[in-house]
Amino acid sequence: MKKILLFLFVAVLSFGLNAQMLNDFDSNQNVPFEGWPNWPGIVVNPSSSGINTSANCAEWQRTGETWAHAAGMPATAIDFSVNNTFKMKVFSPIPCNVLFKVESLSGSPAPMEIMDTVYVANQWVELSWNFSAAPSNVYNKLVIFFDFASNVDNIFYFDDLELVPGAIILGQINLPIDFEANNVDYTLTDFGGATTVLGTDPVVGTNTCAITTKPVGAQTWAGTTMSTPAGFLSAIPFSTLDSKMSVRVYSPAVGIPVRLKVEDHLDNTHICEAQMPTTVANAWETIEFDFGNPVSGTAALNFSYVYDMASIFFDFDAAGAGDVFYWDDVQFLATVLEQIDLPVTFELPNVNYSVIDFGGTTTELVADPAGGTGTVAKTTKGVGAEVWAGVTVGTEAGFASLIPFTATETLVHMRVYSPAVGIPIIFKFEEHATASNSVETQTLTTVANAWEVMEFDFSNEVAGTDPLDLARTYDKAVIFFDYGLNGAGDIFYWDDIYFGPILNVDELENTSVSIYPVPVSDILFLDGLKDANRIKIYNVLGKEILSSEQVNGNSASIDVSSLIAGVYFISILQGSKIMTTKKLVKE
Repeated sequence: MKKILLFLFVAVLSFGLNAQMLNDFDSNQNVPFEGWPNWPGIVVNPSSSGINTSANCAEWQRTGETWAHAAGMPATAIDFSVNNTFKMKVFSPIPCNVLFKVESLSGSPAPMEIMDTVYVANQWVELSWNFSAAPSNVYNKLVIFFDFASNVDNIFYFDDLELVPGAIILGQINLPIDFEANNVDYTLTDFGGATTVLGTDPVVGTNTCAITTKPVGAQTWAGTTMSTPAGFLSAIPFSTLDSKMSVRVYSPAVGIPVRLKVEDHLDNTHICEAQMPTTVANAWETIEFDFGNPVSGTAALNFSYVYDMASIFFDFDAAGAGDVFYWDDVQFLATVLEQIDLPVTFELPNVNYSVIDFGGTTTELVADPAGGTGTVAKTTKGVGAEVWAGVTVGTEAGFASLIPFTATETLVHMRVYSPAVGIPIIFKFEEHATASNSVETQTLTTVANAWEVMEFDFSNEVAGTDPLDLARTYDKAVIFFDYGLNGAGDIFYWDDIYFGPILNVDELENTSVSIYPVPVSDILFLDGLKDANRIKIYNVLGKEILSSEQVNGNSASIDVSSLIAGVYFISILQGSKIMTTKKLVKE
């Protein structure tokens, strides 16, 4: 087995405005070749006829490995802005694919690969690989795979490696749209009398933007589609959390209605429209369009539809008056989710509650199985799942904060809804960067088909595992349900992971007390209070934050606008006796 490498050492290499011959292996050898371990090097042309009559060429030999390749590193990173296509003559003993890859020695950005094909054996053919879509001045390594993915021993010849100008291959338009890339098809399709061109920003002369004119007599519905009939490369990722888009607009007047429509390019009955007025004149502003709040009388956003095309309408519902509108930077406004942290409640809309299953578990977020109003995690340990199957809470990055263990504070609580009594659950904390720095403890379930608060004491580690080490940093959690047994299809629900001592949450008590809205932003309302006379709100460590004695018979309200976003507990008291305690989520 041999790994043959072709090293291209560039003595003088300038990727300029004209086609650049890198090496013809005769008089022009700007790129001398060396090989390891036994590269044959430059040889006599095996067939000095047809398109290649030169005396010499390069020879490359495969010896078994599928990944065998020729590789070289130009002296400078490659500028693809003008010369963007590699051309090379190839003489192959068989018809085969030839893969040409450019990559960065630093590993960033990701490599780009392009395939061309030799269709005729034992004859010189010219292949080409167009890298017009590649960024310039970042790639400094070339890798060539002859008879790609094969491990059959063969000898290949190549000659006249050069970098030449080539056609720019335009990619399909996609969000975000900024009209600045030179390899994107920014075709704009006007209708109803509107006319749109790409031109200069009226404020920043170096910026390119779209300029739409609604001429005198244009239709009330005149507008512009941001693509060819093929629409965007990717569907707009609308969700219950993310339903907004934005466009920067430069309008001649205040109060002009701008409408944005999204649709399925294959079915124009699948549409949704949102509209907002301009608020400034002769200046740029960013207008947000919320498709969760569509124009009255139009279709609602349907998450089962594919929306992959957008059109913009200026001064909608008014006939054209010759006004000119500039627009740019069309974006989907995705919510930036915060890294998960303790306490874990699955209730905050701005937290990334991703989980990672392993060993045969599957986890999803669902409604409380006992009929509560909260969201909980549901983990199924599938039939045949590994004895060590489990779920990581969050992503590989772990929690936003370290677990604050101390010599006296080692407890973590979690609510669990288990199918049986006596099921072992292991809770493990580890360092996300070094998984071997870990501590784990185990507790058995005590009730079946009902919620219970399970306590995990990390000062009592599982036998044979590392003890709690206060010098270590723990910032990632892993949970193992029914540890030690293969999966039998059992389902476990879990929620409300808290560090330290917590209040007893009585969400499932048969009580008439109700609180709303949840989550709450400012005023919280309570009903069913009966004989209650006090309300107290605590943080997750049991510290009282707010209290109120403004109970009006059966109902009350309390202003929680001063609380920061997070999870709290609200207790309803009759004198000094707690009637019930419920979880409260502040947004």
